[in-house]
Amino acid sequence: MIEILGVNSGQEYEAAVHLRKQILKLWPDLAQSKDDIVKIFVGFKMYGYKFQDIDIIVVGSFATPRSFDAEMKFYPSEGEPFIPKGASIRNFALLIEEKSHNALGVRFEGRTATVKYRNKKDGECVTEKAFKQMFEFKKYLRDRNGGNIFVQELVLFSGLKEAQLPPRPHNFIASDTSFERLLNTLGQTSSPVRSGPFA
Repeated sequence: MIEILGVNSGQEYEAAVHLRKQILKLWPDLAQSKDDIVKIFVGFKMYGYKFQDIDIIVVGSFATPRSFDAEMKFYPSEGEPFIPKGASIRNFALLIEEKSHNALGVRFEGRTATVKYRNKKDGECVTEKAFKQMFEFKKYLRDRNGGNIFVQELVLFSGLKEAQLPPRPHNFIASDTSFERLLNTLGQTSSPVRSGPFA
């Protein structure tokens, strides 16, 4: 099962609908599955916290790990980077900051992205914002006995294409980023567990 909850209009909602299509393109059977669940929350509210509005949160839980093709070098927390022969995921929690700026409105410096606004001279460091939101969301979950859940923050540039992003690794995704590429991005940024034989 895969469903979208929360706000049902606006650019964040459109991004959520697109993300749902990308997930189903990878795993079409997920639409009818009773054991595997993905929920996409749009305009998630955390009243009383420093960041009260989260653009998109995606959580997934699968009865058995779902596989995907590894197309990039993965970076574990320990040991050397490696290219897996195969990869799979059992559950995930993603916090996504969505920006609709075009290429003229975004500045990349290494793994950091800043977006321009008329009322902000230096713009806004969206990388730092997403990072801080992620910790605030984890605090929100802990305050509700949600435990210490691993959450990966991503920045979705819906006005850009994958080719306009800087060289990886980083946590940026674009309008044409497939869900498989998104999962590969997690393999680069989320300290994946390495097991079995690898190339």
